[in-house]
Amino acid sequence: MLSRNPAFGRFALLLCLVAGMLTAAVGAPSAIASTLADPVPLTLCGNAAPAQAVPITHVVLVMLENRSYKQVVGNSKLPYQNSLASQCGTGTSVFGATHTSSANYLALSAGEFPAAAAPGCGTVARCSDPSDNIYHQLDTAGLSWRSYQESMLTPCSGAGATNYKIGHNPPIFYTDLPHTECVANDVPVTDLTSQSGPWWDDLANQTLPSLSWVTPNLAHDGSGGASAADTWLQGFMSTVQASPSYQAGNTAVVVTYDEGSGLDAKTGEDCTNLGLDLPITNNTSAFQDSCHLPFFVAYPYTAAGSTDDTFFDHYSLTKTVEELFGLPYLAHAADAQTTSLGGHFGIVVPPVSPPPPDVTPPTVGVTSPAGGATVNGSVAVIATASDDVRVDHVDLAVDGNVFGTDATSPYQGVLDTTGLTDGQHALTAVATDSSGNTQTSDPVVVTVDHTLPVSACAPTPAGVTELSGNLSVESSQTGWTGVYNSSSLVQRVAVAGGSFDGLEALSIGPKPGLTGAAGVNNVSPIWVPGSPGVATVAGRTYTASAMVRASVPGMSIGLRIRERTTAGTTLNTATTVLTAPDTGWHSISNSYAAKGTGNSLNYSLYATNFAGSSQSLLADCLSLQAPTG
Repeated sequence: MLSRNPAFGRFALLLCLVAGMLTAAVGAPSAIASTLADPVPLTLCGNAAPAQAVPITHVVLVMLENRSYKQVVGNSKLPYQNSLASQCGTGTSVFGATHTSSANYLALSAGEFPAAAAPGCGTVARCSDPSDNIYHQLDTAGLSWRSYQESMLTPCSGAGATNYKIGHNPPIFYTDLPHTECVANDVPVTDLTSQSGPWWDDLANQTLPSLSWVTPNLAHDGSGGASAADTWLQGFMSTVQASPSYQAGNTAVVVTYDEGSGLDAKTGEDCTNLGLDLPITNNTSAFQDSCHLPFFVAYPYTAAGSTDDTFFDHYSLTKTVEELFGLPYLAHAADAQTTSLGGHFGIVVPPVSPPPPDVTPPTVGVTSPAGGATVNGSVAVIATASDDVRVDHVDLAVDGNVFGTDATSPYQGVLDTTGLTDGQHALTAVATDSSGNTQTSDPVVVTVDHTLPVSACAPTPAGVTELSGNLSVESSQTGWTGVYNSSSLVQRVAVAGGSFDGLEALSIGPKPGLTGAAGVNNVSPIWVPGSPGVATVAGRTYTASAMVRASVPGMSIGLRIRERTTAGTTLNTATTVLTAPDTGWHSISNSYAAKGTGNSLNYSLYATNFAGSSQSLLADCLSLQAPTG
């Protein structure tokens, strides 16, 4: 008989409900398991840090183009980037390395940039860079990298395409990266915001490399307009946030710009000069606002809406990548003023073990003038140096007596020969690295001859053949009608007061209305053509030289030799760079050992930083020599 006790009735009802729930659970175990296991998706930033820290194993670097901080932050026409600032972290005192674009891409990836990169990189050979870099460092450490290049047509491409610019693709310039490595890791992407293609595949499959370098195309990076970049970035970051890689909590994304813009911008300037960058007032840098950059950090555990006024620059990013992956500092990443992002924006870097003592001396060599040259007057002496940590400075000496010191590559000084006796003298360079290790170059022996008029091309030494055929361009421009780029204007002119050797010289400059690089190439004939004419011999050293006179001090003058096969493939290049110390005549030379037999050599003499067509470079005594036989 059933009890009429109300309490018993309520207990019986509860038992029925529990039984029903258990029955449902047995019938649908996967639904309950899914409900219990599904994690709450990570927001872009502002998530509570987990009890056990998740180390950052993937860094994504995104570079946009040509906007200063105050042009972006607070600009209502760029809603996404300002939304990103409120969602994640913003650096308010971040600066580029220099102007213009290409040099900044190389600076961030190597901790320094070659002088030739500042005016822009129209070809890979133009900005070919032997510097160590984060890609090579990661390879050496057994870690991974990929460069995702939107609108590039083929892997590791040095050819321009619609909306693809080679100067925004740094891996293609580094000579210590084998071409096969570049082809494997420098990846074309059609659309960086799409959930398809190699970028999405790596995000979705959690196969991101240690370092992802992401370059949007010219329509999306700001070159085609700030609003287009803002819209692109929203799509890109949405794709990243939705991916399993970002949801794993181990990926940090840094979004910045290569350089700012403004009337104060100067090609090749030092944007890391704190004395000119600071203070920042009303979002404006004291003297170099075109160097002041927007900077956002998106990492799941960055505090939402956080700002940081620590002074950072492009070298700070180099340093941060190296610290996260246990790599040694490159070049300016090791500078005392370079601050890592570690300890900022929620980023934690592993403890750094004290580096082993640096006992490796630098390497150094004198590149100009060439050995065996006859000189007098003021002679520009140029050296190259490299080190596994950093070259501090190079002393230049004649017969052991120092006449110049330079702390910036290319290392150079002007030798005044008036105090030297006629005859042979030894030029050396002594490089000192940041740890105090020194190395002295092999001597380069030149002959000082004051009996020669200063305005005369040096005679060809015994045992050497002159290949140029038209050194002093006194009678014609034969052989020197080629142009370095489409901006170049090369003319044979009668110089007021005389050229270096006689009356005529080549006048080199940009066409009216243009700036940047301009120069001359040798053509018709090519002085060292391929077979069946006179061709290169593997291992033979060819020395190019010229007398040059800049119309303004500070002109960056390059002399390049390029070796090509008969099929037109470039095998190798060698470049010497001279910064004109004044407006007098100076010698520049460059020696090159041929890689193969039967190839051609091309000779280019150019300047990279013409301010306009009112400036010019005079060239005379353009020579290319090789040992006879």
